[in-house]
Amino acid sequence: MSGLERRYYQDQAVKISADEEVTDEEEEPANESKAETKSDFVLLNSEDEAFLSSSSTTTSSKPKASHQNHNPVLTDMIGMFKKENCCIVCEEVSLKPGDLLKCRGVCQNAFHIACLSDEEAANAKDNKEGVWKCVNCRNGSHPCQICKSNAGHVQKCSVNNCGRFFHSNCLQSSGLWPQAMHNEKLLTCPAHLCHTCASDNPKEPFMKYNSKLVKCVRCPTAYHSGDFCVAAGTVQITATQIICPKHYVPPTNSKKGASVNHVNTSWCFLCSEGGDLICCERCPASFHRDCLNMSDDESPEVFYCGHCESGRMPLYNEVVWVKLGHYRWWPAVVLHPTKVPGNIERMKHETGEFPIQFCGSREYYWTHQGNFVSFKTCLNNLLHHNSF
Repeated sequence: MSGLERRYYQDQAVKISADEEVTDEEEEPANESKAETKSDFVLLNSEDEAFLSSSSTTTSSKPKASHQNHNPVLTDMIGMFKKENCCIVCEEVSLKPGDLLKCRGVCQNAFHIACLSDEEAANAKDNKEGVWKCVNCRNGSHPCQICKSNAGHVQKCSVNNCGRFFHSNCLQSSGLWPQAMHNEKLLTCPAHLCHTCASDNPKEPFMKYNSKLVKCVRCPTAYHSGDFCVAAGTVQITATQIICPKHYVPPTNSKKGASVNHVNTSWCFLCSEGGDLICCERCPASFHRDCLNMSDDESPEVFYCGHCESGRMPLYNEVVWVKLGHYRWWPAVVLHPTKVPGNIERMKHETGEFPIQFCGSREYYWTHQGNFVSFKTCLNNLLHHNSF
C-alpha cells in the first residue's frame, strides 16, 4: 500500500471508530497499469476529472445505515490499519500471525522475529510467551529517540505507558521541540500533544480537538487523527502510528537538481529587504540577524525559523506559495489524498512529500517543506519584490 493510500484511509479510520460500523464498498483494481509521465508536471485530463468527481462523491457522502449490508468492526483493524504496533526496525505491520513480538519491558516496542539478530531471535523463542524483553530493556540502556544514542544521561518520559527516552539537551538545543515539559526529575515528551494545535503557543498549548493522537515512530511528533491536524505528507502505518513529514530526505541522485530540493528567499521575511541573511534549514524563510535581535557572536550550526520551531506544518486544502527552480513563486493548493488522480499518485515521490495543484494552470507536482511558504505570511513580501 502506498503512502498516499495510507493517508486516505486515515480519514476512514476516524469515521469507523466513531460510527462503530462500516458499509461494504467496492475496491479499485489492484493491478492498475502504471502511467508513464515525461515531465514532473502533469495536466488534468478528462479521465482525471472523472476520478476527482467520483472520489469526492465517495468520501463526502455518509454511508446510509442498512440492516442488510453492514459488517461489524473487526477487532484487529480500523479501516485499513491494524490496532497493533508496527515493527520498530522495519516499520511494517505483522505479515502473518505470530511473527510480531512485543517487548514486555519499559519500551513496549514491537519487533518482527525476522528483524531481530540470530541471538535475539533464539532468546525470544526460549522465553515464555508474554515475558520477553528486548536487549535494551534487559540491559537498562535505551537510546534517545532524537539522536539515537544511549551515551550520557537518557531520561524516560514520565507519562504512564510511554516508552520514549531522550537527552535533555536534544530536546532543548535544536529548538524544534518546544512542546516538551521537563525538569531535573520529570519529563513529559512532545508526543503527548498535537503539534498543530500547540503551534499557536507551544508553552501553553490549547487542544482544539479531542480525537486520539497518531504518533510518529521516528520522533516525538504527534497529531490529532483526522484531516484537521495531520500534516500533509504524513504516512500512516497503523491506527496510531505514523511517519511524519519531518523525515523527508532529498534524493541524492535527483534529476530535479538541488534548487528544487530546497530554496531560500533572497529577502528577509520581516523587513522584506535583501542583504546578509541567515536561512532556515527546513523552509525557504530568511532573516537579517538584526531583525531577529541576534548578536554577531550567535552563530548556530543549524538555524530554524520560529514557524518551523513551533511545529506548524502544511495541512490539507491550504493555499501556499511554491517555488520551483527559476520559475516564479506561484500559489497552489495542498491536495487531500482523495482528490489526487491515479496517474499523479503513481509518480515517483519520497516519504514526506505531498501533492499540490497549481492555481490557474491546474498542473500537479509533488513537493515538500523546503519549497513552499504560507500564503498569508509572504503575500506582502512577494508583492514588494514583484516575484509573480
